[in-house]
Amino acid sequence: MVGTLTKEAASVFDYVIVGGGSAGCVLASRLSEDSDVSVCLLEAGPPDRHPLIHMPMGIIWMMRSKVLNWNFYTQGEPEMGGRRMFWPRGRTLGGSSSSNAMCYLRGHPDDYDQWAALGNPGWSFADVLPYFKRSQNQERGASAYHGTGGPLNVADLRSPSPLTQVFIDAGVQAGLPYNTDFNGPNPEGVGPFQVTQKDGRRCSTARGYLAPARARANLTVITGAHATQVLFENNRAVGVEYKHQGRLQHVRANLEVILSAGAIQSPRLLMLSGVGMPGNSNRSASNPGIICRVSERICRIISMSCWYRPVPGRSPMALPGAVFCAAGSICCVIWWPVAGCSPPMARKAAG
Repeated sequence: MVGTLTKEAASVFDYVIVGGGSAGCVLASRLSEDSDVSVCLLEAGPPDRHPLIHMPMGIIWMMRSKVLNWNFYTQGEPEMGGRRMFWPRGRTLGGSSSSNAMCYLRGHPDDYDQWAALGNPGWSFADVLPYFKRSQNQERGASAYHGTGGPLNVADLRSPSPLTQVFIDAGVQAGLPYNTDFNGPNPEGVGPFQVTQKDGRRCSTARGYLAPARARANLTVITGAHATQVLFENNRAVGVEYKHQGRLQHVRANLEVILSAGAIQSPRLLMLSGVGMPGNSNRSASNPGIICRVSERICRIISMSCWYRPVPGRSPMALPGAVFCAAGSICCVIWWPVAGCSPPMARKAAG
């Protein structure tokens, strides 16, 4: 049975956003710019106060945190000898932008153009580029592909590992084109990534977008709020049920309920709410025409162990330096077509 909600039983806002991650923080900031509407942001994790969130080196700890990471695993994959693959997802304000490697990559322009060609107007690279430029503050300065003055700071690494240049030089010697801007006209080659950092600290969407908006009277942010289902009236989403401090709470949306809980949690919440394929949740599916799928394709990452002798007086921690190099400073991107891989196609719900 799909949950219902009476106005008297819940707090009421114009917009209710589920998930205070990479997208949710942006939505909360942008929507609350209109002082005539009220916005509520629900985040299952805690506030982003832990110092290791903001310290780039903290990525090593964040990946396995039992509090700030969901620590998802896939089911056993036949193509990988039955192994279960680790699937980290951020669980705090900023979501995975508070725990990722901070590499600033937009994706290949050809993918956007193919999405538009498949029947998705407004998704070509020329269409989305102005929004990328608007969102960023490129420390190198504005150009045809980059903007300044936006909330998301994009910078060059301040202290790259000595192994970074060695790795890049090896790629160039192997015939790969040297590339200093993977978000420029050609995203192929080998070179240093730019990162979403400001003054040596992580610039997550929580820091770039949400923090400046927190003082607005029309924005309410509730952390530790784990959404359990979307609530409906006459097949229209009108609110959200969530667990907070051990109690079930309800919040109502006068205008829209927005799911931005990520590629795993958003489909899961829909299925828990009775939306999706019959048999995919412990509640009956009320709208089997909507199919929720997570991509079956994986991203391949080639890992290498790098060891070097630290220079006396300069690098007292050889192992962390090498690990950080592998996690965030060695930057190599090689794009090539993989058999069976194609951009997602627009899918229309049956009926």
